[in-house]
Amino acid sequence: MIGSKQSRQTLSILTGILLLGAVLRVIRLDFQPLWWDEGYSVWFAGHGVGEMIRLTAADIHPPLYYALLQGWRLFFGLSPISLRLFSVFVSLPAMPLAYLLGRDLENRKVGYLAAFIVAVSPFAIFYSQEIRMYGLAATFSLVTMWTGWRWAREGASRQWGIAYLISVLAGLYTLYMFALLPAAQLLWVLAARRHRVRAFLTTLAVALVAYLPWALYAGPKLLSYISYKVGKDHDLPLPLLTYFGKHLSAFTVGHLEGPLAAFWPWALLLLIPLLAAGAQALSRQRKQPLLASPVAYLTTLLLIALSLGFIQQLRAPFIPDRFERVLLFAAPALWLLIALGLWELWRSARLLAELSLAALLIAMAASLISFYTTPRYAQRDYRPLITTMQRQMRPGDSIFAVFPWQIGYFWAYLPSDQHSRVHLSPDPDWSDAVQHKLDALLASGGVWFPEHLALGGIFEQKVESYLGHNTYQVRNSWLGDETRLTGWDRPHSGAEAIHLLTPQDWTPGITLARASLQQDAYRLFLDLDWQGADPAPSQLAYTVTLQGPDKKRWAKRDVSPFAQPWPDLDVQITPPWQNSDRVAITLPAGAPPGDYDLRLSLLDSQRNVIGSDVSLGTITLDAPASDVAPWPQHHIQVHGEAIDFLGYDLQEGVHRPGDALHVTLFWQTHGALTPAHNLFLQLLDSKGRVVAGYDAPPIVWLPTTAWDFEAPLRTQHELPLPAQLSPGAYTMIAGLYNPQNGARVHWGQHDALVLGKVVIAERPHSYQMPHPQHLLDLTLLGGHTLLGYDFSDPVQPGAPLTVTLYWRAAGPLSSRYRVFVHLLDDHDTILIQDDAEPDRGQHPTTSWLPGEYISDSHPLTLPDDRPVRGYSLEIGLYEPQTGQRLPFIDDRGVILSDHITVPLP
Repeated sequence: MIGSKQSRQTLSILTGILLLGAVLRVIRLDFQPLWWDEGYSVWFAGHGVGEMIRLTAADIHPPLYYALLQGWRLFFGLSPISLRLFSVFVSLPAMPLAYLLGRDLENRKVGYLAAFIVAVSPFAIFYSQEIRMYGLAATFSLVTMWTGWRWAREGASRQWGIAYLISVLAGLYTLYMFALLPAAQLLWVLAARRHRVRAFLTTLAVALVAYLPWALYAGPKLLSYISYKVGKDHDLPLPLLTYFGKHLSAFTVGHLEGPLAAFWPWALLLLIPLLAAGAQALSRQRKQPLLASPVAYLTTLLLIALSLGFIQQLRAPFIPDRFERVLLFAAPALWLLIALGLWELWRSARLLAELSLAALLIAMAASLISFYTTPRYAQRDYRPLITTMQRQMRPGDSIFAVFPWQIGYFWAYLPSDQHSRVHLSPDPDWSDAVQHKLDALLASGGVWFPEHLALGGIFEQKVESYLGHNTYQVRNSWLGDETRLTGWDRPHSGAEAIHLLTPQDWTPGITLARASLQQDAYRLFLDLDWQGADPAPSQLAYTVTLQGPDKKRWAKRDVSPFAQPWPDLDVQITPPWQNSDRVAITLPAGAPPGDYDLRLSLLDSQRNVIGSDVSLGTITLDAPASDVAPWPQHHIQVHGEAIDFLGYDLQEGVHRPGDALHVTLFWQTHGALTPAHNLFLQLLDSKGRVVAGYDAPPIVWLPTTAWDFEAPLRTQHELPLPAQLSPGAYTMIAGLYNPQNGARVHWGQHDALVLGKVVIAERPHSYQMPHPQHLLDLTLLGGHTLLGYDFSDPVQPGAPLTVTLYWRAAGPLSSRYRVFVHLLDDHDTILIQDDAEPDRGQHPTTSWLPGEYISDSHPLTLPDDRPVRGYSLEIGLYEPQTGQRLPFIDDRGVILSDHITVPLP
């Protein structure tokens, strides 16, 4: 009965610890992005067994983990969460194993402590969430430590030797560095249990024979890989104290992230009372030789493994970020030492034990909070890149990658039916095979090229050069500091080129001399011939937009600098210059049919619009392509009467009063919706009251009676936020209704679609009167006042000049006006200008509240080729859509002018 009761108690305690450890390991499992090594894990696991073994032979880790992961993915797929759940799954046995080892080393209570420490250890949790073998190696390590301790006992049965042999082999086939653990155990046996040396040597010899085939097969490739890696990375060996300190700190409280990173040495203080308690336990050792004690056993394993690892890094230094993971298999020895130390303190100084445990748990909790909230490898997060591609990929498009870990990313993040689109370069440098591969991919569609440029990008430059000469550039954008995404395609329809409206001239002497367009079902292909004097192309950019009949932007392509991602630095561009550009713009999935205006804006080096945008011609879009599915940011599949709702996009960023929420809705029609319906889009407060609303036909030029398409359809809307709207969380709803009788379309039991929460942040307002250097006190139509302005000092040729304007608002305007500041010479010629919303968009005119003051700065750079004499500034506001200026008026309301002119001192 007593034994049974004790067993039930043990089972209950271990179950609680196991549940705690499992919960801590699944929290925010999808928060962190995959990184390089995880990408390689997915890559290896995505192949058949034979190919996986061939690939891992040239890797820095053996194949057992990848083989197990491969079996897991056959049932659960390759998604990041499912693969990380495998790491969680194989890490869970570490907790009961720690209990068993602690129980056999000392007693049950030490076992409970050891299991609890493993459950809450940030280091263990960290690698229980990575798609890597380190968590599995820690589990095998505890098996090896436990079975090795039992096998070293006098009279141990052969079953323990067999279990020890299997655990050693499993560890060796999981991690090469695992060999340090049985080596440390053998040294301990030689020092403390010499009568068991023969048994240990025999067991390890059998393990060596069983491991020899893999060692002979993979050894030469491994040595070659290590030589290459060490030579390429040029890491410097760490000093002894730093090496040991970083490992002991990481084993204790994990990798300290973010603001905690600098405090790693302080974590070592947590070990002082525990190590002192361990030393006290050694001093009381009576029943057996000192070296044969549990403390000596664990200390030997920990120090020998760390020491051999230190020697190895002296000969072949490899110190990547979080390099302590390689010796994670040694961490359980420290965790058990901490449990033994806490138990010893509890026996002799209970208060000190409680304080030590509390300090340890507080430090672990801080580390875990940082782990759950601090993004790691943010520069390598491919999720935004893949989302961007998904939105713009069209039938026939492919992905061309250089590195296997990139393939792993795509396999993990893309649906399985998209994996066939992903292709690895046949060679690591330019070759005929690479060219043939690209040609084959381009024959069926576009090519998307994620370029990892942290390593120099020499091969990437060669690929881009070939694609740039033979295709049109679809995209060129940076995602972080290391990765750029480019897309390339060429017309597939065979349609003749259409000449666009040229020439188009801009004030700095830039001319779009000729332009032509080819259109297929998915993209517009533009040939643009530029010429000009100054500035050179590398300083310029431009934006191509597709503007609908509703004057809204339906597609946009930013090009900078002039579609030349790899400018030839050896070529000096001198005026006059010419540049031929070939760019493409992807037609948005679900864009309604109609006539669209193709417009182009020229941008300076600061991305300010030069002059005004121009129309290049009209583009006619037919019915949406049925083979292109939209990718809403928020997928909401809701079935309705004659129409389904697929989801929505909401403009990213902070939303503030006075802004307009840009919302795109996606629909799937089952035929025309009659009579013509309107759309409502509303924000509701916590009491269900409407605080902001939009009500209009969903597409102004295409009533719902004409919505008879097989393909999904998108609609775009702007929901204005009142300037007086209080900050907080609001519910956004949408729906369709018959304006003749108010009847709404029902979605199941509901007559509105709940889109989700929208958080409105506070916009700061100032009611403290400014004191401009130069007073004006001029009134604009609507009662707004330009109080005056300041100049930054000094005003000199070629120097930057900041003009600060001070406005007093009379209330919000209906449109977001821009402020223009033009620098004029003595002939009233515009030399330079700055157009921007007040306070660089932080205080748009739609957010102005009565009586508030706005400080509005505009940077200019004075010409350096003439003295500052006879200059003046032209200042005013205009509505960007129409170009209509807001006039200045006198006291009687009579319009004086649409701008003011002030002298430049």
